[in-house]
Amino acid sequence: MAPAPFTASVPGPGGSLGGPAPAFVPILQQHFEQAPDGQYRWSYAAADGTAQEAVGELTASRAIAVQGSYSYPSPEGQVQVKYVADEYGFQPTGAHIHPAILEAVRRQVEQARAEPPNLYNDAGFPAGQGGQQGLAVGPPLPLPPPLPNAIAPQALGALASAPSGSALL
Repeated sequence: MAPAPFTASVPGPGGSLGGPAPAFVPILQQHFEQAPDGQYRWSYAAADGTAQEAVGELTASRAIAVQGSYSYPSPEGQVQVKYVADEYGFQPTGAHIHPAILEAVRRQVEQARAEPPNLYNDAGFPAGQGGQQGLAVGPPLPLPPPLPNAIAPQALGALASAPSGSALL
């Protein structure tokens, strides 16, 4: 039996899958600059009122901290969110951000500021855990048991040497 062809659905108007593709929205403005050290400026604006801008700047710890905003139209009006994404995490602000999320972000930043410096290495793994890039090194994991109906290794050899189109049943 041949596998079914791959198909994908896109949300149509109202968000229903399998509906018609969303209408084309022209990009009115787009800008991108990147410096050799990784810093960047990026923005775009679309005809439907969607817009985004971000500025990534190099920090003292050699990380890129991003300040930006995005906005889009919704049935309740234009949604606008400003954010910072730095060594303390993603920190959104805006009238449409639920208070519980804002409180979780506040606690996240408070905890991150309380952590000692150099807690994580450049790859984002806990520092000093051993192994390359901070990966914990330990004994290898055991192999899982064979599946009940697995093909025995001898049968695999027979399959490889069997003439094309022949059955081994």
